[in-house]
Amino acid sequence: MRLNLRPVHVKLNEGEFDAQRFALANHTALRGRILQQRVESETCSWRWQRLMCDLPVINALNQSAVLQALAFGERTEMSEETRQLLRKTGTAHLMAISGMHIALAASMGWLLAHGVQRALPARLTGYLFPLVMSWLLVAIYTWLSGSQPAARALSADCADAVDPVSH
Repeated sequence: MRLNLRPVHVKLNEGEFDAQRFALANHTALRGRILQQRVESETCSWRWQRLMCDLPVINALNQSAVLQALAFGERTEMSEETRQLLRKTGTAHLMAISGMHIALAASMGWLLAHGVQRALPARLTGYLFPLVMSWLLVAIYTWLSGSQPAARALSADCADAVDPVSH
């Protein structure tokens, strides 16, 4: 990219908002605009390819935008009306991938693995397989969501699993 950047500076009048101080506090000391840009790579990430593969199935459903937000953390297709409804009902936070979503994915992985184990002879079952499968499903879900908060929640959940007393 070719950018035109300049430092943030404002006229400070008494009683007015200090935009320069705010910008520095938020680590955005420069303002600018994009003059020229070029595509770095023509290929998409595996996560985006997965989303594009699932999109025809998701779009066939009534609430496809909400499902995209829940499953992939992709909220661009949600209408303003839906966003307002979620805010008014207090459920907008559910569209952000959180620790609760990760725990739900882990539970689904554990239940799935435990169901597979019930079909096996007792000598082939153990506690490790459901744990590994739940962690694997959580890792895949976190990757699909593609969000930093989900990765932080995953690492926090893993830290709690290793040493629950220190947190």
